[in-house]
Amino acid sequence: MKAQTALEYVFLIGGAMLFIVLVFMVTRTNLLGSAENEIDLTSQEVEEFLDYIPQAPNGSAVPSDFFEVSPPAQPPTPVELLDCEMADGDYWADDVRYVLTRNIAFDGSGTSSSCITLQGTNVELDCTGHTISNGAAGSYGVRAQIGDSMTIRGCTIEGFNVDVSVVNVDNSYVISNTLNSFSLAGIDVTGGTNARVEGNAIDGGGSGNEGIFVDGNNQMDLISNTVQNVPTCSSIDNTPDLTATGNQFSGCTNAGAGIGFLIKSGATNAELLVNTITASDIGVQCDTCTGLRLLANDISTNAFGIKFWKADSAWVQANALTDNTQFGVYLDAVGLTNDNWFQDNDLTGYGNCAFYLCGDVTGGCNENDCPSDIQGCTNNTVMGNNNDPMFCRRGNP
Repeated sequence: MKAQTALEYVFLIGGAMLFIVLVFMVTRTNLLGSAENEIDLTSQEVEEFLDYIPQAPNGSAVPSDFFEVSPPAQPPTPVELLDCEMADGDYWADDVRYVLTRNIAFDGSGTSSSCITLQGTNVELDCTGHTISNGAAGSYGVRAQIGDSMTIRGCTIEGFNVDVSVVNVDNSYVISNTLNSFSLAGIDVTGGTNARVEGNAIDGGGSGNEGIFVDGNNQMDLISNTVQNVPTCSSIDNTPDLTATGNQFSGCTNAGAGIGFLIKSGATNAELLVNTITASDIGVQCDTCTGLRLLANDISTNAFGIKFWKADSAWVQANALTDNTQFGVYLDAVGLTNDNWFQDNDLTGYGNCAFYLCGDVTGGCNENDCPSDIQGCTNNTVMGNNNDPMFCRRGNP
């Protein structure tokens, strides 16, 4: 009897185990089949999703890296800068942010003529308001050369030949610096593409040549800079498509030849928008330039408001050219200042003449009968300007 009972238990336990094995196998088969169906369905959904993505205009397939996300750019590594470099190359590196934490002075003890020379890619100098001064015969306060994405900000620099020099750098930024008492230029940008000079305060103290000197840079922006007490506040050459906005220039004087904006032959299609030029010998001079646009500037209380010498195809509109002591607008160079347009400018309060048109014969004409071709200057259109009644053709002042 006991043997029979034990045998029954064996059969029961064995049957239970067999049942469990069968259930496991069936469940595993269903799970695998479900997973396979799920994988197939996911692939189908991806293919259907890709069908909704527009192809390129040339019908090319979606690039293989369409869904890849580039990692964020790493910020430059901060490096504390303690003194002027003692030899060229001390500050030549990529992806670095130099931070000036105290005032420093150039003492001429090294081989470099610059206090700081920067070279590389993604380089920033942040002076955090500290001063770089010239205690010897230093040529440059800060010199950035041969690089890409270089920034100079927050520096007070004084007493060098050129306080800030940027040479052959693409994507350069000179921002919020104070530059004083230079012998040649406050800022010199030569070569390179895409430069931005913004928010700098430049005071020549009555010396130097140019506050801002630009030669050979493409896509230049001058924004909200203050320049004063220097013979030429800005000189622009060989720099097409420059834009200058919101700058304030004053005291650009040099025995009658000081200039706020000097736009030279290579600065084609320059745009000067909403700038203020006051208390200078000449507000804006276009010297053998083409395509200059002067819009909504305040060019007042100078000797000459605007002076064009061999200028073609300029557009001058909605400017305040008031209270200039000699001429509001002066066009010269007979036969070589052509196809310019002057409209809706305020030319009141001039001293000698509101509008001088290329002549060397004393006389005048009013706006209604003043010919567009005067003494060889052709197609210069003058219309809608608010000015005192007399235009003039006079001898050189």
